[in-house]
Amino acid sequence: MKNRYASLFIVATIIVTGLLACQSGKDGPGGETGSVAILLTDRPTGDFDNIWVTIEKIELISESSKVTLFDKTEKEIRVDLLDLENESSLIFLESGILAGPYSKIRLHVTEIELVNGESIIVEKLLANGKIDLNPRMTFFVDPGQTLVVEVDFDAHNSIHVVETGSSMYLFRPVVFVNIVDEFGEGKIIRASGVVTNREDEGFTLCEIESLGTASTASPVDDLSKCVDVRIASSTFFDDEGSPAGYEDISEGDFVTLFGKVHVGDGGTLGAQESSPPLALDAFVVGRGTLSRADGIIRSALSAGEFPLETSLLGQADDTGIATVQVWDETGIFSKSGQFLASLSITGGTFATVYGIFDPTNSLLLSAEAILIGDSTSPETLSGVISGSTITSEMTFLATDTGIACVTVTEDAQVVTTIQDESGFSINQAGHFEDLQIGDGVTLLGAYDSGIPPCFIADAVFAFRE
Repeated sequence: MKNRYASLFIVATIIVTGLLACQSGKDGPGGETGSVAILLTDRPTGDFDNIWVTIEKIELISESSKVTLFDKTEKEIRVDLLDLENESSLIFLESGILAGPYSKIRLHVTEIELVNGESIIVEKLLANGKIDLNPRMTFFVDPGQTLVVEVDFDAHNSIHVVETGSSMYLFRPVVFVNIVDEFGEGKIIRASGVVTNREDEGFTLCEIESLGTASTASPVDDLSKCVDVRIASSTFFDDEGSPAGYEDISEGDFVTLFGKVHVGDGGTLGAQESSPPLALDAFVVGRGTLSRADGIIRSALSAGEFPLETSLLGQADDTGIATVQVWDETGIFSKSGQFLASLSITGGTFATVYGIFDPTNSLLLSAEAILIGDSTSPETLSGVISGSTITSEMTFLATDTGIACVTVTEDAQVVTTIQDESGFSINQAGHFEDLQIGDGVTLLGAYDSGIPPCFIADAVFAFRE
């Protein structure tokens, strides 16, 4: 059997704002509602050029009720996950969500299209693509409160798309759910749209591209699909990619920003009768449409520039090298969304660069934001738990190359995925004791120096049919 793993890292962040939202069919009694935003992100694979995923429905499930955030009668979300490495994109924003306790999040995935020179549709979506995500505890949509729930497909190998010997790809998810209640958690959010309601403290971003509202008329009349943008920590760039000031950002400008969810007072800018359901703290705001270059940094920053080996057609020389110009105002971020110093620009590291190419020199990219990936990744080991007993000190795994010994660390993350005819049920609050002989597992960690070496696992993703 030939195995190919496409590690998809989807983060769906559900934000319930501390605002009284406008009434809708999802309202709770007495108008007690919140708002929901979904962010999507991915950790890509080198095996494919594109990974298109279609989600036709997302639901919140409680003990006594079910709330549909959207379904295919309203919209479908189709996104190329490989566009989202090291960042998040706002793909859904809705007000009027029923307040109360919820115990799980249900996703309905209808199609995965893998592209590597030619289009390949996943031939079989196991369990009809229904995925129930069970977090560590009940989460609440409370009126007057801000709740952030982060759903992670992958703690390194979240969704496995396995190519079998018959060239059929199977969809097998592994997912986390985390409650996020502090600023700074999650990846950097990239959002593009039109500036409205510009004030000294910030502005409202409407007609957001990733929400599919770019053609919406009179966006100021309906702020439910807009976000407030705080600029206290922002740097700015003009439409030529040069550093600028906030005074260069005008009402009606199309901008791209990089920031994070504002966790705090949740209030809006200025005196408005209605309010956007989401606020972002922007770190970089640039006018116009930005170009993107993905590639490997070939050497450290020198004299404000570094070489990037990229496959971006038409924007590299014969050796595949473009020159990236870095300003003091350029935002540099890690894959986890943390600020980095320019010393983090080192040779051999993967990076995504957003900026403007010099019109007189197509090999020179003025960088507004740089997202730094890993130069190395944790080792993985996949197989089936074998033998007659399971202990954390010594467990045996049947792999494609033979029997491997495994030691699971005391604080290892254990995520179990169980598949039956009704769908997938994923529990992230797992323990080593939940594992069974015959479970298929993927481990993250590293080999020790023993003879023969044993694999030391820091994370265990188990799959059971």
